[in-house]
Amino acid sequence: MTLADYIIAKYSSDVEKEGWDENAHPRDEHGRFGEGSGSEAERHREDQQSRRSERARGSHNPLTKEKERLSYESEVHLSGALGLPHNGDNLPFDLESKRIGVEVKTLVDQKAGKLTVHPESRIEKLRVAEERGLKPYMVAVDKRTSEHRYYARAGIGSYTLKSMKEFKSMDALKRFIR
Repeated sequence: MTLADYIIAKYSSDVEKEGWDENAHPRDEHGRFGEGSGSEAERHREDQQSRRSERARGSHNPLTKEKERLSYESEVHLSGALGLPHNGDNLPFDLESKRIGVEVKTLVDQKAGKLTVHPESRIEKLRVAEERGLKPYMVAVDKRTSEHRYYARAGIGSYTLKSMKEFKSMDALKRFIR
């Protein structure tokens, strides 16, 4: 065996080796082998992603005009009760003073007591808080029952209501957010 034959044999893929018939192993437009090929782990990963997508579609709770109205109502009520100006839509904080930024989340018909802030939004809110010298807070208004409940926590993130402090009065909430 020559040095060239040795290098070719050592470093060539199985496809280039003797006895390989490319026509017996068709590929798709991306160069991947067709049905029946691929690793078991890859198929398992695809099945998991498919199941995860199905669960996400099944648990999706779309925003309606009524939910939007109730959320806006919560923000305006808290603005007056806490003495913090209401910012309106598409700004990092729903309520903001010179020292405090508040993200308000309203639970209307969610099954779980979870608040979600997407990572990109969280980064932006924290950047703005740092830039403006604000102390950030999350306030949750639970309107899932006739007796509305208020929860708060310093910081911005995705939390459960259990990880937040519940407030029995607006005065207690106001003392906390200062």
